[in-house]
Amino acid sequence: MDPAHIQGTPELYYQAQQEAYERYWRQLGLRMNHSQPPTLPLPGSPSHAQQHSQASVLAIPYYDLPQRDYVAKRRFQSKSPILFRTQTTEYIRLLDALQGTLHGLLGPNDTVFSGDNLSQKQSIRLEIVGCPSYERQINVRNPANNGKSITRAKVAEKIAKEIADYMKRHTVPLGEPSLGLGPGMQGYERIVLIGLRHVSMSSWQPILGLIPT
Repeated sequence: MDPAHIQGTPELYYQAQQEAYERYWRQLGLRMNHSQPPTLPLPGSPSHAQQHSQASVLAIPYYDLPQRDYVAKRRFQSKSPILFRTQTTEYIRLLDALQGTLHGLLGPNDTVFSGDNLSQKQSIRLEIVGCPSYERQINVRNPANNGKSITRAKVAEKIAKEIADYMKRHTVPLGEPSLGLGPGMQGYERIVLIGLRHVSMSSWQPILGLIPT
């Protein structure tokens, strides 16, 4: 792994997103209202166990999968990131999500998209450095639950499938060759999903990382 690819956390990604937005709106002479940084989910166990779990989460390394920051062209009310964690990691593996084996995911049945006027579809945007921009819409409302938001686990499965389909269509390495991704599904098992950032009115950008080889 190239040492230039630094380890990150959801908090740092969220802060970087907010700073990018603020720079953009300052250039336009406008002001944008942001959500407060999220309270990150941790196991609901006694204090000592919770502290131990948090230390374990932060001790397991992953590295940033470099992406360009997508910046909205119109004002919108930014929502807090949707995060994906387990009892022992601050990420989930895409391969586990693709196979439906997210047994340790925290809050798997939480509905994660909010709002009385939630649209049927939201866009997922990938801005991987060295690759063209990619956008695909996913259904985020569950007809079996009175049209309410789909769950955290279901969102993870949809993201994992979209990225798998995206990689299958690539006949050349994905991003920088040093990442070891592609052609095709090569390296997919190393990609982790940390969260989703709200980047425009109806768009979300996955926060992705890589497990070192």
